Amino acid sequence: MAVRGLIVVAILLFGTWARAIDYLGEDLDLRMVGQWPSRTMDFPIDVALSDNLLYVCGDHEGLYIFDVANRTNLVLKSQRRDFGPAQYIAVRSNTAYLGTSTKGCQVLDVSNPSLPLVVTNYPTPPKAVIESMAFAGNFLLLGIYPKQFEIVDVSDPRNPVHAGSMDLAFDIHDFAVKGHYAYAATFGAGVAVIDFEDPLHPQLVTNVLSQVYFPISVALFGNRLYAGTVNDPLPKGVPLLELDVTDPRKPVLASVIEVGDSIEQHVVNGGGRLFLGDGDGPLQVFNVETGGKPHLVGKWFPGRAIKPCVTDSTLFFVYQGINALALDLPANPQRLGEVAVDGGTTLAASGHYAYAGTGENWHIIDASNPFSPRLQVSNALPRLSGFVRVDRLGVGLNAGRLMVYDLWDESRPILLGESTNLPGSGPLAASLTRAFVGQSKGFACLDLSDPASPRLVGSYTNMDTPKSMSLAGNYLYTAVNGLILVFDVSNLENPGLVSTVDTGARINFMQLAKENLYLFPVAPPGLKVYSLADPAQPRLSGTSSTNDFWPRAVVVGNYVYGQQIGVTVFDVSDPAHIKVVGGNPLAGRIGIAAAGDAIYTLGRYGVLDVFPLFDTQPAYRPHHPARDQAGFHFSVWGIPGSEVTIQKTSAPGVWSDWMPVTFGDEPVEIIDSPSASQQFYRVHLP
Repeated sequence: MAVRGLIVVAILLFGTWARAIDYLGEDLDLRMVGQWPSRTMDFPIDVALSDNLLYVCGDHEGLYIFDVANRTNLVLKSQRRDFGPAQYIAVRSNTAYLGTSTKGCQVLDVSNPSLPLVVTNYPTPPKAVIESMAFAGNFLLLGIYPKQFEIVDVSDPRNPVHAGSMDLAFDIHDFAVKGHYAYAATFGAGVAVIDFEDPLHPQLVTNVLSQVYFPISVALFGNRLYAGTVNDPLPKGVPLLELDVTDPRKPVLASVIEVGDSIEQHVVNGGGRLFLGDGDGPLQVFNVETGGKPHLVGKWFPGRAIKPCVTDSTLFFVYQGINALALDLPANPQRLGEVAVDGGTTLAASGHYAYAGTGENWHIIDASNPFSPRLQVSNALPRLSGFVRVDRLGVGLNAGRLMVYDLWDESRPILLGESTNLPGSGPLAASLTRAFVGQSKGFACLDLSDPASPRLVGSYTNMDTPKSMSLAGNYLYTAVNGLILVFDVSNLENPGLVSTVDTGARINFMQLAKENLYLFPVAPPGLKVYSLADPAQPRLSGTSSTNDFWPRAVVVGNYVYGQQIGVTVFDVSDPAHIKVVGGNPLAGRIGIAAAGDAIYTLGRYGVLDVFPLFDTQPAYRPHHPARDQAGFHFSVWGIPGSEVTIQKTSAPGVWSDWMPVTFGDEPVEIIDSPSASQQFYRVHLP
């Protein structure tokens, strides 16, 4: 008998679980899969995607057309500057409507993307500039600067005819269309509703939020309208707006969604997901299909993902060229649960408990139920700058004091003893009987053989300040700039330098696991693995170059979990061939710890997340879990041909067989209407 997780996999105290509520099982691994780099293509005016062709309006750089059928090999088909400065574009079939700032709306034949041809020109008034456009059936809607709305009949695609227009008191930046209503993002008038049922006489129905927010883009999903805003003159950190348009003539603000330090939001709807590109912050992906408040399922840094375009499996955006992100890679590991703590600067873990250090004290979090981690105790530990768990002992630093705790009962750490007036509070390394504390020009050595009375017995002071330290047996490894200094610490009173290894990189962080030393340099960034087969002489056995450096990491088995923006998982089973195998961009970036079968991360806004360990072969994975009045909905991918039984329970511990399933090439749709307010599901293998 075997059990495999379905919605979320977690091999923890309770076995392998799945949960179909709270939607924590749909995180995406937004991994870069294709690029066409260009230093001159950074901030596009507009983009459009049609029939595997990506159109980019680069203003004076003209119009670019890319073939993106193969997302790993983006191909530039043509670039034309002779149409005039390319501003906005709308594409249908083989006809493109290109809004320019000097030549009106150019109508192009793009049947041959390598040679787009001008078919005709739809004129605009002198000095007028097209600022937005959208299709509405056989009409093309134009927002024209200054302050005009125009309707063009494109039933004959290559012979556009004026159908109607109206003067406005504002300019339109973007459109979303529902029936014969246009929802316009405006600057100064909020979201405006225009009824064009009579195209000859369009009417302004209403405008909302005009005194509060400055929408710059809009996207429609069912009866929900999402408006991205801009921070002029609002401060940095503008929200994403959700409006209920069930009554299309009377939009109602449904929620204001905080999305971090956003300054210029560009939203697009893509099959139940809302993609939020920003002029400064990260690209963010929200699930808007589940009902209720949009749920964040993915992020991509460094951001500046202006005007994203999406297919079912790929997101394209422009930032220093064309970029393609995969949308069909579920994050691995997936989030299981989260809990808010009061800030947080340091993180440690032991058993099923996490210890989150805040500005003044530490919180203890009980994660024995990983889906509902619980803040159990506050103020149990003082403010610690570092914390190391060694078997049943916890060793921490606090303002020149080394403190030793009994962790036999992990939920109630007991202070056994402390050593005061330490000369440093730098990196910490410890065993059951010894501790080493980094200090200016070296490190201090402490005897912990009597944990009730830790004693400072020696030091080494003939080196620069260590950045990171690791202890293995009688050897202490210190990272100093680009060097690994190896010390024999069998005699605490007189530690001796035995070797120096030049790594050729400025080391930011170092961790030891089994017989390897893992280094995370700042410059050049990446991962270096040194073998400790000879513990006195570390030897390089593998390296992996990345674009990011990893200020923190944990090593569990053959996997390194590097934390920077989110978590990236490296397979280091063969150090000579290190490879990235998974990740989750939503993991916190302040602290990371591992204990038992879980990974814990701490975020900048005081959120602690719980993750299972990386699953090498997730045989079953979820797809769009949702909840509505009818109950729980989700679909499951499985190994084609495999026969399983789905089990469920409202209280993990006692499971009941519920539904036999045979997997094919497509996901199996699951619908359940339980009476319980929460439900857990898992796959049972015969």
